[in-house]
Amino acid sequence: MNEKAYAGEKVDEATLSLGKIAQALEKRRAQPGYIAPFRVKGRKVIDQVMEGVNVYDATFSVEVCQDGGYMDVVEVASGEGPLDSLHGVIVKALKPFFPCIENLRVGNFISHGFTEGLKGDVEVILHFERLKEGSVVERFSESCRSQSIVTATECVL
Repeated sequence: MNEKAYAGEKVDEATLSLGKIAQALEKRRAQPGYIAPFRVKGRKVIDQVMEGVNVYDATFSVEVCQDGGYMDVVEVASGEGPLDSLHGVIVKALKPFFPCIENLRVGNFISHGFTEGLKGDVEVILHFERLKEGSVVERFSESCRSQSIVTATECVL
């Protein structure tokens, strides 16, 4: 049997699912002395028009746990939209420490607006796909609602 360890728990790779990983992480995070593998410090997405084309640039700042301490990592990336730029910069920042993040991609993006007078919220729903050897082996969705599409997207990612 081929087993891997996720959050200190042995998981059979043949029956591995993101739900099982999430349950293992919840149990691990509840244990005394838990140290987060990374902590998000901040993010910024800039939407600008250059020569008639929308350009989205994202900056992502994170502390990654290394050798018992935290190391600051700051990355920038561009994308075709706020989600694409945020996803790109998060992968760029975390991939050197967590290579498996490369096997997770956004399969679909849906946003719904809700208005109440002049105030409004947006709900972002992301459909993720986990890949193995280039093929989709699992699909799952996450959603978040906020006053900002960027904040809602970051919450889901």
